Amino acid sequence: MLLVTPFLKHVVYPSLARLGYFRKWRTKQPDQLTVLTYHGVFPEGYKARSRFLDGNLISKDRLREQLRILKCRYNVIAPEDFKRYLRGEFQLPSRAVMLTCDDGLANVVTDMLPVLQDEGLKCLFFLTGASFMDSPAMLWHEELWLLLNVIGPRCLDFHHASASIQRIPSQEQEKDRHALWWKLVHELSKTAAATREQFMDELRIAAGLSDTWKANLLQDEANRKRFQLLTVSQVADLLHAGMTIGAHTSHHPVLADCSAEVAKRELSAFAAADGKPLWAFAYPFGTEDTVSSRELALSEAAGYDCAFMNIGAGFSSAMHKFSIPRIHVTADMNLGEFEAHASAFHQYLQNKLRHSSLPTLHQPALQQR
Repeated sequence: MLLVTPFLKHVVYPSLARLGYFRKWRTKQPDQLTVLTYHGVFPEGYKARSRFLDGNLISKDRLREQLRILKCRYNVIAPEDFKRYLRGEFQLPSRAVMLTCDDGLANVVTDMLPVLQDEGLKCLFFLTGASFMDSPAMLWHEELWLLLNVIGPRCLDFHHASASIQRIPSQEQEKDRHALWWKLVHELSKTAAATREQFMDELRIAAGLSDTWKANLLQDEANRKRFQLLTVSQVADLLHAGMTIGAHTSHHPVLADCSAEVAKRELSAFAAADGKPLWAFAYPFGTEDTVSSRELALSEAAGYDCAFMNIGAGFSSAMHKFSIPRIHVTADMNLGEFEAHASAFHQYLQNKLRHSSLPTLHQPALQQR
């Protein structure tokens, strides 16, 4: 997502939204679909820890406000209609929008689903393999962030075969801590899931941390809803509510960092709780530095109908079905800014103003591999 200046965010976009400009502008863009990406909502009682960790979630009230804007000014299509569109069996309405949600955190059933049902809207939920198990798990990269936070700032001469840590920055050095975390995510994505678990356990021991740190964190109900993933019974609840399930890899690594063999396994199609094969795929992280052209080919070879990035704006039939752009909804979006993105106007404006030689986000220039 390109930069939104404070003037655009707080003055221009709210004013244009009140005037109904975005809706009118979008009407002039035929055969275009905007796909929105959510990552869940803040459970009641949860206190955000960091903009890097929690910036992808929004409040339940803000979700409801956004959905009502979409219902009033746009046409929200169901994921199954999009599947038909890809097969030439459905024509997009004017100002078409589709909802998606990544990762499958527990709060999408406890807190997000009721809002969707109240508003009568459908969503495509992308889940990892852990959500098709009976026991709740966590996203490994979020667990890693939390572990670094619990250990706290210190010099730590920690060496593992897959990655090393010399120093953990303080919370006041949030960008430095994020840089360390992101470096570790890239390095650990090159390893097997079991190796990542071993790395975190050995890091915990080296830091003198009790093995109960995670259990202590999850004693709080709000934390469980925030960090634990859906279980197979909760996935069945989504299906029963008429939602659609898509695949988000088995373990959520940075695919571009994986070996060809591991990437192929991570992308392997699997069935939902109702036994039906999943037809849509979303790349973990979904940015230009985490997805290579290899993954586009692998997702198609795995038998999916389409695959989604996490950058870009509008999608049309002329674009690549395995690098579908999406708008990333974040916690700090005000409603005017949200509509500027949902209408794809923000991307259009940025492209016009910047006259940049950078690749357009409509069709990502992916790294070769």
